Amino acid sequence: MLVAVILTACSKSQNSIDVTTIVSTDYNGNLISGTVSDGQWQKKIFTSQEQNLFTALDTTNLSGTTAPDSVVQSSFLFPNPFTTVAQLYFQFSNGFNGQIMLKFVVVDSHLNIVDKQSIRIQGVSNPNIPQNPSVSNPNMLSPNIPPGNFRFYYTLSSASDQHFYESWGNIKKTD
Repeated sequence: MLVAVILTACSKSQNSIDVTTIVSTDYNGNLISGTVSDGQWQKKIFTSQEQNLFTALDTTNLSGTTAPDSVVQSSFLFPNPFTTVAQLYFQFSNGFNGQIMLKFVVVDSHLNIVDKQSIRIQGVSNPNIPQNPSVSNPNMLSPNIPPGNFRFYYTLSSASDQHFYESWGNIKKTD
């Protein structure tokens, strides 16, 4: 009996993540509080367990999508906390004009999937200022989740590279 309790406790701790540390942002994407020193909202290489969260989204149609040479910057989800809609935008390498697939999975503190979605985003360069990075417009996201704290995993995908950019950040939905 004691061995079963220990094994159950160990397996739960392996599948738990801390979703309490929130990088708070305002409606313009400005940092209010928090820090990215814990790695939130920065480029990652997902573990196999994290990558498996996207299995159901890996059947998304990627035709017509292309990968930029690089992702220069990814914003924080903003606002965070949010009530119904939040935004996320990207900067890509100079001269990139193309579509990319944004795939995201929202999980609870036990890595249970609460919502998953994919949307096409457009990268656009400014021909009048060619030295500036290409940008996406802020992408409106409406995760179908209850109020609470969660982790927002996302990848950028193209027909040539299923997950060329990976990251995550903790989010909070309010009433």
